[in-house]
Amino acid sequence: MSRPQTSRHDAARIGLPSPGTRSAVLALIAGGILMTAGCSGDEDVPTGAIDADDVDAGQVELRDDVLTVYLHDHGDAIAERFTDDTGIPVQIVDMSGGEILARIEAERANPQWDVVYVQGHGSVNRLYQEGQLLDDGWQPDNAARYNDLGRQIYDQDPDAAWWPVTVNAPALLVYNPNCADTERVEELGWDALRDPAFEGKVGMPDPAISGPAYPYVSWFFEESMDDGYAFWEDVFDNGVRMYRSNSPVAEALAAGDICVAGLEEPNTYGEVEKDADIEIVYPAEGTPGAARATGISA
Repeated sequence: MSRPQTSRHDAARIGLPSPGTRSAVLALIAGGILMTAGCSGDEDVPTGAIDADDVDAGQVELRDDVLTVYLHDHGDAIAERFTDDTGIPVQIVDMSGGEILARIEAERANPQWDVVYVQGHGSVNRLYQEGQLLDDGWQPDNAARYNDLGRQIYDQDPDAAWWPVTVNAPALLVYNPNCADTERVEELGWDALRDPAFEGKVGMPDPAISGPAYPYVSWFFEESMDDGYAFWEDVFDNGVRMYRSNSPVAEALAAGDICVAGLEEPNTYGEVEKDADIEIVYPAEGTPGAARATGISA
């Protein structure tokens, strides 16, 4: 059973705590994945976030005897604190959601990962349905301590071999204020994506590739399938520019190549921290919400 997306929620922790663990993998799954920071004492083992490009280029070699996590954001903080708290070395390959899913698919015959932690619970559920997640009946004891939002997601299928960890926005409505007419975006809300004033200047990640993009797109179908189809047909007719993942959307928006976009929350605030020319709108109709979810490789 697929857990439907949780919509119209701000970013939120959903209360998955730290139960006792059965192995290093289960320790990370059940407890160490919560986002805090610390340090590691083992200098011989790679810890912290590892760039996937460095792995592909042979500059970094993943070790078979070290817990390997494919993760979407927060790699340094999780790796260092987890090793500090548990004494278990961990190597985290920090990538976008789309890159994680593509890498898992490419490694289907010979997986190099032990744990996946990615935005877009629909994508993790697909891995579960395809038999790529360990499904031996184990559940973290303290799943009973989910808060109300966590239970709303978890209870849809409490036997599934993956776990929601947090909820945030797979897309915020953002714009570059240097573009003409963008002062109207707040009034227009999500309709800005299909407004003729921004024809050819609207951007989004590809929902066929990007993990967060699918719950972003599907959110518009929740109240009415017909309205959802009409909305996205208008957006495509408006010349939407599709990017492989959220990172190039953010770059194009900051550069003024596009003017309006739906951009994942971490990418959005990453650009804000860099003082990029990006403004955020929280439309009256709400924003999409999706769980970051985690599972163990089969």
